[in-house]
Amino acid sequence: MRNATRTHRAARGPRDLPAGAQTGDAAPGAIEACADDADARIREAAYLLYEQRGGVDGHDVDDWLEAEAMLSRHDAGELQAGEAADAGH
Repeated sequence: MRNATRTHRAARGPRDLPAGAQTGDAAPGAIEACADDADARIREAAYLLYEQRGGVDGHDVDDWLEAEAMLSRHDAGELQAGEAADAGH
């Protein structure tokens, strides 16, 4: 998993900010904390995928990318649900 983490960190960009956040909205330390939290969530999800596959090595990048995609879909669903709730008020 270590190589996938390094690859992901090198590719990190504005898309990793929380929904609705702008780069000027928070101090750099707060943005880095959000990115570290996202990395931790992805790491945990990727490890679960690894375990579900029976602990077979050699798929760390695939697990990382799948976990990232799963969490993006999950977060997008939460955002849409929140927007729908806000529209109802």
